Amino acid sequence: MAGGVEVTYDAVQERWQISSPLFTLTIGLTERRQLAILSWQNALTRTDWVKVPVPVFGFSTTINGIQVTSLSPQNDGGAFVFADAQQRKQGNLTELQFRLKHQRLALAAILWLRTFDDSAALEMGFVLRNESSEPIEVNGLDPLTLTLHPNQQVRLLTLTGGRYDDKFPPSSFALTE
Repeated sequence: MAGGVEVTYDAVQERWQISSPLFTLTIGLTERRQLAILSWQNALTRTDWVKVPVPVFGFSTTINGIQVTSLSPQNDGGAFVFADAQQRKQGNLTELQFRLKHQRLALAAILWLRTFDDSAALEMGFVLRNESSEPIEVNGLDPLTLTLHPNQQVRLLTLTGGRYDDKFPPSSFALTE
């Protein structure tokens, strides 16, 4: 591999593995066919940062007035389930793209993971696509995937209200492993 990134797929277990000189990330499907991070291992220390499966497309929102929390067993509003995956390599960029379909609505989520040779960075993003001719109302879709394993304490600053001023100073949280 010599500094590069490799993506492999195990069709029997339905698992994807992104391997780089710095980390190995394993993604698989839950019983409900939802995407989950199964393992994220530091290649240098062999520390696995994932203790239990973590949703790749994790969120809580309201879709057409129905509360939906991803990967929740009590979720009866329908879930985004795996439809297909594609992979591409262009220069030092490797991209793994997943297409998820909502079980009850004509709504798809296109989710991508991008990684770069000789980098520990992993970029994640998504687009929601209405695949029907009817409007679908999505409120408050605020996904957040934050995985940090610093060797010293880090503080996370968050803004409430969308801007910083004396009325809305940032909140601060200490992040430790």
